[in-house]
Amino acid sequence: RVRAVLPARNGRIARAFLGAVLAAGHRHFRRGQREADLWVCLRIRDLLANEGVEIVGECEDGLQALHVIRDTAPDLVFLDVQMPGLDGFEVLNLLDARPMIIFTTAFDAYAVRAFDEHALDYLLKPIDAARFAESLARVRRTAARHQPLRRIVVKTPGRVLCLETRDVE
Repeated sequence: RVRAVLPARNGRIARAFLGAVLAAGHRHFRRGQREADLWVCLRIRDLLANEGVEIVGECEDGLQALHVIRDTAPDLVFLDVQMPGLDGFEVLNLLDARPMIIFTTAFDAYAVRAFDEHALDYLLKPIDAARFAESLARVRRTAARHQPLRRIVVKTPGRVLCLETRDVE
């Protein structure tokens, strides 16, 4: 899943993920909530700008989030708890394959449930840059532990072959 390795701002190696999805209901809630959720998406985009994470989708409601996550198979999803249509937990429970999930919400009341659902992290709005950096570090540590298999070693009589997994059908 990791597409490239890039230098990070602090001199450490940053991994560029295939993609991240931002899911917030910024077009369907009342005006104040819509503006707040749009600001959260812009804030996350800004915080990810130099971190080697490509945003492959943005969603305005839970149903759209479900489809975008299924279609893009991102490594990471920033998922709002409260969205029109399906809430973040409903989206999560309808996924066959779960990417790393960071819940974003203005309510701390959902934190226990988020971690019960194996969320990687839980960010409260407004998103603090230092707290976001901690969350992204957690993403990197988790991704490093779950690197995909790249090669298979096959022993045959008199030979040892190293096959790239992308070449195996």
